[in-house]
Amino acid sequence: MEHIVLMPQHAKRLLKAIGENIHYFEVAHGEIKETEQVLIPLNFGPAGQA
Repeated sequence: MEHIVLMPQHAKRLLKAIGENIHYFEVAHGEIKETEQVLIPLNFGPAGQA
């Protein structure tokens, strides 16, 4: 997937839903700490060939 196109109203609803889900997660599991570096490797699987 390269792009997601949303109407502004849908984007705002999505932002609200994600925020609420993060809040519920943090209440249940503790605060999500932000880090500067990405901890997940972004090169899974074999390298592609052109």
